[in-house]
Amino acid sequence: MSRHGRTSPLTLLLLAGMAAAGVWVHTFMPYHWDFMEVKQACKEALLTWDETGDRGASQRRLGKELMKLEVDDYIRTSDCTFARVTTGTRIDCAWSVDVFYPGVDRFRTLSFAVGTEMDAVGDIHQE
Repeated sequence: MSRHGRTSPLTLLLLAGMAAAGVWVHTFMPYHWDFMEVKQACKEALLTWDETGDRGASQRRLGKELMKLEVDDYIRTSDCTFARVTTGTRIDCAWSVDVFYPGVDRFRTLSFAVGTEMDAVGDIHQE
């Protein structure tokens, strides 16, 4: 079998698919990564609340964590509620962000929510 240097349609289709996947990852993945990081920041804030017994200290800790993650321009502590519940303490955060598609004047709104709860035993559960 000899090669003639031609490109098959299947090769072009695979390359186009890989390029589209790369654009998707580059455009949307950072926001999903931030979601995972905010989940960890909520855990840290709950631990602060548990250690100090002070809701305000927990809110300040979450604010510092968000600034450290450099997401405080679209996720703020005001997007989060801090509450005592019958089983312990809870932080709920919900936010959305408009993500613009590269090269076109269109966007998609991504919405995220994190629910983090510490029970009376000290176990942390997340939704």
